[in-house]
Amino acid sequence: MSAHPFSTVRAPSCWQWQQPSPLGPLQLIASDEGLIALSFLQGQVLRQVLPPCRDGAHPHSRAAAQWLQAYWDRQWDHPLPVLANRNATSPWRQQVWQACSSLRAGCLNSYGQLAAVLQRPSACRAVAQALAHNPILLLRPCHRIVGAGGNLGGYAAGLQRKSWLLRHEGLPWPFGEGTQDSKILR
Repeated sequence: MSAHPFSTVRAPSCWQWQQPSPLGPLQLIASDEGLIALSFLQGQVLRQVLPPCRDGAHPHSRAAAQWLQAYWDRQWDHPLPVLANRNATSPWRQQVWQACSSLRAGCLNSYGQLAAVLQRPSACRAVAQALAHNPILLLRPCHRIVGAGGNLGGYAAGLQRKSWLLRHEGLPWPFGEGTQDSKILR
């Protein structure tokens, strides 16, 4: 039996806060390190174990809320809040999440293309698995990663939300309705 990810490290104090969104309520979890998690409260598969948190806003969750409001208003250049660098995950996941974070709104990449960027072109399934464990949706924009040939692939918060987010960013979905291949980064 493996140890609980927070059993060997003193769990930081964290705060949980809920915020409405066009796609349903969001839960933001922050600590003094930064934002730990951003997830939808309904219809999302949570793959992360978090320490018990206090209710209330933290400065990092307030910064994330400001970013989210700018995102919903289509202001793509709003500065990102501080994201916590959690040690409870693998170096591979950290690499995938970092590469995913560089994708701009309105651009897509495939799992295979992201694997190639990470110099592991045959690791597209490993990329998909790492993205499935992304605890900070929207800010680490795994919704901008699609399958080969433009299929949606997966999304922990559901494919309807993924499709909505892509349309919100100006990408007509399903893929092919007025889009050009130039929207997919090569």
